[in-house]
Amino acid sequence: MVPVNLTELEKICREELSVLKSKHPFI
Repeated sequence: MVPVNLTELEKICREELSVLKSKHPFI
């Protein structure tokens, strides 16, 4: 696995979270 810096990882996580929240607004 290629090491990713923390900021990139955090950005990806935030994007995933926003997608999840848009799919499940009740969360």
